[in-house]
Amino acid sequence: MSLQLSEPRIFTAEYIKRAAVAWESFLADGVCAPGLVRDAILDSWKRCLGFGVPPSLKKAPVEATAGEDLRFFQDRHKDLLSAAAQSVAPLSEVLSQSSSLLIVADARGVILECRGDESVMAHAEKTNIRPGGNWNEAACGTNAVGTALALGRPVHVNASEHYCEGVKNWACSAAPI
Repeated sequence: MSLQLSEPRIFTAEYIKRAAVAWESFLADGVCAPGLVRDAILDSWKRCLGFGVPPSLKKAPVEATAGEDLRFFQDRHKDLLSAAAQSVAPLSEVLSQSSSLLIVADARGVILECRGDESVMAHAEKTNIRPGGNWNEAACGTNAVGTALALGRPVHVNASEHYCEGVKNWACSAAPI
């Protein structure tokens, strides 16, 4: 399955500003003028509002903490992690020099493994983009992992398209497997 970003406009500064205005309008009155953001994003915002996700959220909740709790959680998903390792391992060097991360999450959106650039990983941990972080839409709003799971297809969420304030500086892509 390939991730097709058929809308390169989502990477422009103009679109990011327009999405930020649309988000503020949506939060103020529950309405977003047509065409300001992609339908998939607006639909996600509506789901997040329905879930009661606070838009002021700064980081994802943690499902599993460090130590034995996390090891137990990862062990429950050892087959997925083993399968992913075959794809992730060869990318380790590229990721370490790319200012990016590669994440493996379970079917609920809880991160099992996170690899990539060390400085980016340190920054990511502040918002719980780390093993044990729950990135389901119901837990932390519109984001690539949670929205891809909700839609059942690959998705990209760029900057101001995120629902929660704490992650609006990230650009993320995800695909369910």
